[in-house]
Amino acid sequence: RGPRGRRLGGRGTRSFDAVLMLAQALAPMPGRPGWSPSALAERSELPYADLVACDPRMAGAAARPVIRPRMIVVDHGKIFNSEHFDDVCRMLGISVRPARTRTATDKAVIESTFGAVKKRFSQYVAGYTGSDLARRGKHVAEEPLWSLNELQDLLDEWIALDWQQTAHDGLRSPFLPGITVSPNRMYATLVAAEGHVPLPLTPHENRKLLPFKRLKVTDKGVTIDNRTYNSEALQEYRNRHSQIPGQGMRWQIRYSPYAPRFVWLYDHTIDDWVEAEFIHQRLISDAWTQWTWEQATLRVLEDGGGRDDQRRIAREVSALRERARRGPDPQAKRVPQLFTGPVLDLDVDVPDPYEGVPDPDPATVVRAPSLAMDAEHVLAAGDATPPPPSAAREESQPAVPDVPDSIDDDSGEDEQTGWARRSGADSLSLRGSAADIFAFGYSQPATPRITDDPNPHSNASDDDAEDGEEAL
Repeated sequence: RGPRGRRLGGRGTRSFDAVLMLAQALAPMPGRPGWSPSALAERSELPYADLVACDPRMAGAAARPVIRPRMIVVDHGKIFNSEHFDDVCRMLGISVRPARTRTATDKAVIESTFGAVKKRFSQYVAGYTGSDLARRGKHVAEEPLWSLNELQDLLDEWIALDWQQTAHDGLRSPFLPGITVSPNRMYATLVAAEGHVPLPLTPHENRKLLPFKRLKVTDKGVTIDNRTYNSEALQEYRNRHSQIPGQGMRWQIRYSPYAPRFVWLYDHTIDDWVEAEFIHQRLISDAWTQWTWEQATLRVLEDGGGRDDQRRIAREVSALRERARRGPDPQAKRVPQLFTGPVLDLDVDVPDPYEGVPDPDPATVVRAPSLAMDAEHVLAAGDATPPPPSAAREESQPAVPDVPDSIDDDSGEDEQTGWARRSGADSLSLRGSAADIFAFGYSQPATPRITDDPNPHSNASDDDAEDGEEAL
């Protein structure tokens, strides 16, 4: 629930859901496009020819039998203790027997069936959470999940294809107890012994399966879930007594949560129905459900509207359905994901980014080049444009000895470059680019001098020795 008690999501089971289960048990399930051919009744162990002969609705049906229960064992849930569920069971001739409190053995078959469905179907579906959200799989929210309609279709196909056609350990023939049979084979045996009497419900009887409210008809009609319904036939019951003790002028109004466009007043005196339509249906002009109405109501409340503003809610319902036809807008803000359970502290292996990279070989590592000048002169301020060679020789330190004739002239060092090596500290400037600074500061190793002295270091001065140590 959200602020001020507003419902944000989730929906508990209603009595109407239990009644729909009874209605589905009494009618064959039609096969759907895309199902396996083995999921159809004509390909199964059901007595298809005999069933079609007594019930034409079985033509093209799924391999799921039609049953007419005589007794239903229920727990103490609110939906089973409701007047709606009890009224429907009485109409269908089904007796309801409550189980004992906190006694699961009274309905052990149901508990075992739930466990079997979890092990054989639910755990293989993307997004399976186990018994609760704390036991869900890893990264479930990031996986492609099924919609509710797709999941229902998968479950129906699995029931017809796997559950009904797989031998169960609890189904055995009393004549051959060592052989297990499938539910469809057991159903075929019971039909051969007891026969099959279908119970097709007419539209008149189907409306008695709908939930109802006892309301008084006014000059505006009746109001259900902040929606007003009215018609000329309904106005004939305005301020009219229902002739039911204790109910006064309140009549039984039936409605469908899946198709709330119409409601029906049940006149028990003549056993007939009076139809009324939603007064603002022209603003919607399309099919809609109770859930769509609730979502539109939440949007109107967030915008500052009220629950009684039926026109505005009806327009919002039409807008919701129009947006559903167009699909999501790629440029719109992404809707935050619904809550799927607490974030679990999982031990996930972090990949090593250096996995597979071999260790470097010290012998193959290339050393960095050395500076051709002192480090203190690299960032010295000065003019980046070198002076002419003649001026540089006059202002520089004592002249460098001439290169002997034995030195190769193709050493790649001209007069200006040679000056740059000797007096680059005086002309290097930070006003140049980084490329100029590094190109100016680094140089290739000088070409060694060739002399006849077998011990070339014997005549080296002490200053040269100190410079060599500093460079090293």
